[in-house]
Amino acid sequence: MNGGATVLRLLLGLVITGASILIGCNLSSRLSRRRAILGDYLTLLDEAANRMRYTASSLAAVFADNFAGFSFDPVIAFAPQWERMADAYRDVLNDGDRQILISFARELGQGDVPAELDRFRLYEGLLKERFDDAAAACEKKGSLYRLLPFSIGLAITILLL
Repeated sequence: MNGGATVLRLLLGLVITGASILIGCNLSSRLSRRRAILGDYLTLLDEAANRMRYTASSLAAVFADNFAGFSFDPVIAFAPQWERMADAYRDVLNDGDRQILISFARELGQGDVPAELDRFRLYEGLLKERFDDAAAACEKKGSLYRLLPFSIGLAITILLL
């Protein structure tokens, strides 16, 4: 066999293996990002509920300044800002996650402080379930997503040689 063809096949195999490793790492990182983002939203809801509980402030005051890594403009209505923020993570969060976040914003502000605190607890529970699912998926599928594409790329490389 020609030495140049062997080198070309080896290089092609390396490119295929490298590309499959990158694909696997990307899939694995999406799982980790989903877990992290849901964790950030849980922190946000918990801190907002605590602010509301201890200060009995309005929603505008609770979400007015930058806290838990999020910032809201008090001049713009809360729900559209929240929906825009949830849509910003469309590539990471699944539709169920986003629907929970969006429905939270749409229902917020329709009751007194105790009713709002109940709503916060309800949505914290719903997001906690999603967070636990994301953590389990990250645990189960993360290494699989990294290992399987590498194995396939390596098998293709071996077949090419």
